[in-house]
Amino acid sequence: MRAIKVYRWQSFRSECPAHHRQTQEVVAARSKAEAASLAGFDRPSQMFNLGETGNTTQIAVAMQSPGTVYWAPINNRSSKVEDWTAAPKEPTV
Repeated sequence: MRAIKVYRWQSFRSECPAHHRQTQEVVAARSKAEAASLAGFDRPSQMFNLGETGNTTQIAVAMQSPGTVYWAPINNRSSKVEDWTAAPKEPTV
């Protein structure tokens, strides 16, 4: 069984009011392919700047509910878990 890793990428969401709707997003998944599927993409190559994160806040956020995509405005420098929002199952562009 593969270990769960936390992946992060950049995207856009209409519900993000700041910075031209640019977001940073995270999800706890077993692979990049699973992360892409959970985020509503066909393959990881469709996700901008996808990679594993070592950021402790991003890890804490994603591990609250593995398989749930969370987002925050791209400029979010907060270390507060509550500053992140769980995304709907379908991505919003």
